[in-house]
Amino acid sequence: MLVIASNPCPCGNLGNPQKECKCKKSRIDSYQDKLSGPIIDRIDLHVVCGAIEMREFDEKNKIEEESSATIYERVQKARDIQYKRYIKFSNINCNADINPESIDRYCKLGAQERALMNKAGNLLKLSARGYHKVLKVARTIADLANEKDLKVTHLSEALQYRFAGFKD
Repeated sequence: MLVIASNPCPCGNLGNPQKECKCKKSRIDSYQDKLSGPIIDRIDLHVVCGAIEMREFDEKNKIEEESSATIYERVQKARDIQYKRYIKFSNINCNADINPESIDRYCKLGAQERALMNKAGNLLKLSARGYHKVLKVARTIADLANEKDLKVTHLSEALQYRFAGFKD
């Protein structure tokens, strides 16, 4: 598993509601360009974790959220689904392992889903690798929701993770 953490700019304050970013646009662009497109293309999930004010943190603690135990149980069920799906294959253990030749078999798209992916692929200039990564992440999101078929909502969520925090 590859995990990368990065500040949005050299000073680390870009997008921070509490501190002003003092970086020039050219410096921000140069900083963000240090990760090349081919490397970014190999990252499955992009998540932006911005700063929050303490007031917001206190309010979030009052909201009833899904417990860690519930999340753990949902993840275990998704892993079981994947284990059963790929039990016949020695080289596939989870959705991330699906090879390009098998992608259509395990990430079947209906007409609406195919239309969304065609539009997204063209609009976002997805590479073949990027397109497949979106499908595999969407397959995992569907498994977490205990859904057999990929739906527009799963693909839309996967597309959001694909481009969060990166400029085009």
